[in-house]
Amino acid sequence: MRTEQEMMDLILETARRDSRVLAVYLKGSRANKNVPKDVYQDFDIMYVVKEVAPFQENPAWLDVFGEVILKQEQDDDFGYGERFGIRGDYDKSYSWLLLFADGNRIDIGVETLETMEQGKNRNRWMAEQTDFVIAYVIRGEGGAYTAVEYARKKGKKVCLI
Repeated sequence: MRTEQEMMDLILETARRDSRVLAVYLKGSRANKNVPKDVYQDFDIMYVVKEVAPFQENPAWLDVFGEVILKQEQDDDFGYGERFGIRGDYDKSYSWLLLFADGNRIDIGVETLETMEQGKNRNRWMAEQTDFVIAYVIRGEGGAYTAVEYARKKGKKVCLI
């Protein structure tokens, strides 16, 4: 199994070599310093890109990460797109769950800069998981504002602090 550092180097090098990539960030348990490391952690990676379609239409770019033995896409029949309300929504983001022959796992996605700035996927998911949303919103745009508006649209109780 490749080490954490080898995987991080590969993730960063992939971003550096692809001119379509504007940024890359780590999310999930590996990004949280309060979560103890364990052998079951995957790499939750998001590439911020100019356009989503070229990545979604030609997933050969994922080959650089190694031999995939199991792949689940956002829009697979038994995928997670339905659960997160993003099935069929490819304009702003798309993602894959990958298990490699060496045992490493990457939940990898691409999203536009606009989507990253809005925090659309992350905040939408959080708003859907509860009946009561507490938020701190300081302006009428951005991720927190978008999440609150989405929660209200879904009939959730909202408390602004």
